[in-house]
Amino acid sequence: AHVCLFLDELGLGEGDVLEWANCQVRRHDDAFEMRLRGFADAQIRTGVFVLRLLRAVAPECTREELILPGDTEEERAQNARYAISCAHKAGCTVFATWEDVIEGRPRMILCLLAALMAEDLRRHEEESQAAPAA
Repeated sequence: AHVCLFLDELGLGEGDVLEWANCQVRRHDDAFEMRLRGFADAQIRTGVFVLRLLRAVAPECTREELILPGDTEEERAQNARYAISCAHKAGCTVFATWEDVIEGRPRMILCLLAALMAEDLRRHEEESQAAPAA
């Protein structure tokens, strides 16, 4: 309900969240070729996309060297745990768990990405308010 209310207030839908996430990751790291096709995309289960998105939104909360390839079950679990921890550190309201990430639960992935989007919007709003008027 929290996510739906947030999206409704902005006049956005699930597709907008997906497009925003893909654009943020690509803008931050154009060499990173992963692009989500939907919230049920199997690629999300590695945790790499979420961590790359976190790097784009809150670079101070993630360390590049701690992002694992996600080739094994253990690497995926570590990435997912790290992603949830970093999202909390960034100030996001997170309802998803690391298990939601590795199991690829679409509704919870939407919640997580929307939380990152909300944090990104909050940060940009603070930046624009802090900038002196010309």
